Amino acid sequence: MKIRINLAYTYKMYIIMLLVALVVPIVFGYYIYRNYKCRKIFFQDTIAFCDHLSVEIGFSKNNLGYIIDTYKDSYAQHFYNTLVGYKTLLDNRIEITHGAVNSVVWRGLKPAEITTITDFLYELGRHGSHEEQSKIASKRVTFDHFFDQSKTALRREASIYFKLCIILGIALVILLV
Repeated sequence: MKIRINLAYTYKMYIIMLLVALVVPIVFGYYIYRNYKCRKIFFQDTIAFCDHLSVEIGFSKNNLGYIIDTYKDSYAQHFYNTLVGYKTLLDNRIEITHGAVNSVVWRGLKPAEITTITDFLYELGRHGSHEEQSKIASKRVTFDHFFDQSKTALRREASIYFKLCIILGIALVILLV
């Protein structure tokens, strides 16, 4: 008994396999690039939040919960989620510990950055307005440094990873042909 092979079906499957071999590395490269970009946006939002805090604490004398509610919608997803988680801790009257604050910080950051954000949020609202403003200003300098690092990493590393993934996809297609 002869086995008949449908060549049209075989070619279709081969083309689908080639497309998958091309698309999967490109999607992976985009995912890496997006994480670098989100990290940069996170620190951009953190700097803006420091500026808002400094103004609100210095001039308006508003409480921390009100400030977070007022400005949280103007930030991107990851910093927004961090602020909402922190606000939930404040609203539920949960004891604000490093562990509790650390649990709401976005995990896409480096460990040193997570620690700095955790310390920043932990210290909020624990001092008088003048001391609070000086602590915010000192943390803002650190966040500026993190922002510069993330911007440089996005420009250098992320674009290289993305291009390497595109080249990998093309190389896989060439090897499979």
